[in-house]
Amino acid sequence: MFKNVIKNIGTLVVVGKWNVHVFAPEWVKSNLFEGEEMQISVALPTGPYQFRGKSFEITVSENRLHFELLTEEESAKIEVVEALRTILRLLIQTPVTAFGININYLTDADLGNLFPESIQSNANSVGVEIKREVKWSLNKTDGSSTNIRLLEEKDGIFKFDVNYNYIVGKCTDILSLIDDDEIIIKREAECEQMLRDCFNLALVD
Repeated sequence: MFKNVIKNIGTLVVVGKWNVHVFAPEWVKSNLFEGEEMQISVALPTGPYQFRGKSFEITVSENRLHFELLTEEESAKIEVVEALRTILRLLIQTPVTAFGININYLTDADLGNLFPESIQSNANSVGVEIKREVKWSLNKTDGSSTNIRLLEEKDGIFKFDVNYNYIVGKCTDILSLIDDDEIIIKREAECEQMLRDCFNLALVD
């Protein structure tokens, strides 16, 4: 019998050396949010800078770009990929080292058997608290590694994510990876199949 799992918000992350001063509000507005309302928040003096539109928000710091979807609409998942493409093309010389697609889930299924007790709680390099992590090897041809990470357990509800991580050397490497407009949609479908087949978790709305 399948246990229920709810998909939460997905994110894209690019690790690199970003010049936060390039991301002036006017530049971000004209290149990413033209024709729509944009909200801005800044943590002085060096960031991170956060810009929010109707479909996604982007947080800019010196070592990473972080895109978070604000809706589950498929059009938003295509828009955020196009926004990332725009930044990479405009800032093509920016040194980058990694690209990640993270898909977040909540479930009331007991995931204790999935995540071995021997892996202790820790925080990763970008400050996300990880209670336990499983490196899951999938036979993929795109050079990605896949990790399943238990992020939180509270009142019988488990929060976990599936992370597709790509080691890259330049912006054009990422542009090649996200050439497909529907890369997030396809990764989500792949995750849902994996959760059903391997862990008896069925997605609910």
